[in-house]
Amino acid sequence: MAPIRVLIVDDDPDQHTLCGVFLEHAGYHVLHAFDGQEGVQVARAEQPDLVLMDIRMRRMDGVTARRALAEDPSTSAIPVVAVSADVLTWPERRVLDEGFAGHVTKPCNLRHIGLLVNVLARRGVREPFLAGTALAV
Repeated sequence: MAPIRVLIVDDDPDQHTLCGVFLEHAGYHVLHAFDGQEGVQVARAEQPDLVLMDIRMRRMDGVTARRALAEDPSTSAIPVVAVSADVLTWPERRVLDEGFAGHVTKPCNLRHIGLLVNVLARRGVREPFLAGTALAV
């Protein structure tokens, strides 16, 4: 069985290092993009099982990138999880209303990311995942 492929889209190299190493160590194949425009291109070309998308980025923000993925039939089924440090502007409910499959705050809680990846990618769950939701994984 091929490993689950996770695309990290973030303009912060430290985010790629922190989350990427954690996910690779957990057995996932990690892809990288450093802005929303590149993230859309990589998602279309590589068809990841899950995208971790920063909200605020140069060239194309995460909301615009998520919409582009949703409008493309080849990427519309890929769950996209919002990653943001700005919880006042982007609280979880607003992120979910915007169409994201889940929400992770920065700095990232690696346990939470692991749970999200497991639930959304491995089980193919497409409905929103709330941080406080108890799930058996």
